[in-house]
Amino acid sequence: MQSDSRDPDRPAHPGILPSQEAGKSEQHPAERSVDFPVSVVLPAGGSGERTGLQTPKQFCSFLGRPLISYTIQAFERVSWIQSIVVVVAKENMDLMTDIVQRFQHRKVRAVPGGSTRHRSIFNGVLALGEGEEEEEERPAADRPKVVIIHDAVRPFVEEDFLYKIAMAAKEQGAAGAIRPLVSTVIATTSEGYLDYSLERAKYRASEMPQGFTYDVIYQAYQRCSESDFEFGTECLHLALQYCGTNAKLIQGPPMLWKVTYKRDLAAAESIIKETTWKKVLTSVSMRNCRVFQFVCLCFCALTHTFIHMTVCVCVCVCVCVCVCVCVCILVRSVCLWEHFSIDGFLSEAVVLEVLCSFQLWL
Repeated sequence: MQSDSRDPDRPAHPGILPSQEAGKSEQHPAERSVDFPVSVVLPAGGSGERTGLQTPKQFCSFLGRPLISYTIQAFERVSWIQSIVVVVAKENMDLMTDIVQRFQHRKVRAVPGGSTRHRSIFNGVLALGEGEEEEEERPAADRPKVVIIHDAVRPFVEEDFLYKIAMAAKEQGAAGAIRPLVSTVIATTSEGYLDYSLERAKYRASEMPQGFTYDVIYQAYQRCSESDFEFGTECLHLALQYCGTNAKLIQGPPMLWKVTYKRDLAAAESIIKETTWKKVLTSVSMRNCRVFQFVCLCFCALTHTFIHMTVCVCVCVCVCVCVCVCVCILVRSVCLWEHFSIDGFLSEAVVLEVLCSFQLWL
């Protein structure tokens, strides 16, 4: 996809795991508010041939939860997204239904896909236009204003970026994520020789999510050719070719990468484990914050009271000791009076003993 942007290149796939938490940008904006209906189509009908596994990658489990469930969860957290349509192969419909029920996904509806990517996405778009019964057509007022299309194997999508896509799609009719190209794109001849190369700075990689008004994406699929359905992969191109809608292109964050190969599964698992523990610890910390503050206040109050009580007890003990000493000296003095001489004068030994007693007390 061509673009005039001259932004510095960034890797389209994480060579190393990012240090920041997945699914979060460096800035944390306030919760977004959208005043028009938005729905999501998640194509998940791929067989996962490039991973070399028998299980399609969208159904591979991490920490007891399949990858597609993490992607659905990312969209369910967004309050302004009303519904999610997951398009899966017919043979996986029961599996998808079980996932929805087991993990209690609230906004999700599973529909069977087609033989190609475009056919599957179109099935999802058609499902958004249907009522509760599949044969019933939903009134135009009840259809979503904007449809966001996203890959089921891109679980690390952020609400802030979804908001940008939704708003741009509403204003322009179509919008999509792009990333700088890492490698130069070349064309080869039928004999396997270099034909020509593209100037990398002028082109961008098309990524997901992409957003469209419902009318634009619906009409684009209604008007496209069988060749587009069979071999095409780019929804933005259909909107431009068949509806004349020039999409707004938005630079995507690094975490939009797609789980494609087996090595990507290991990277995704590592990120999911890291972010899961961070969310658990953060949740526990937030829930116990007030309790912790209350405990700290109680501890400080008890400590303050204990110190005051200790000082009071020490003062009382000192007073008691002084009183006891005074009483003892007084009693001893009275006893000494019995040693008076007959003529009424104290003997020298008695006077010295009294003086020694007072000196020891002092």
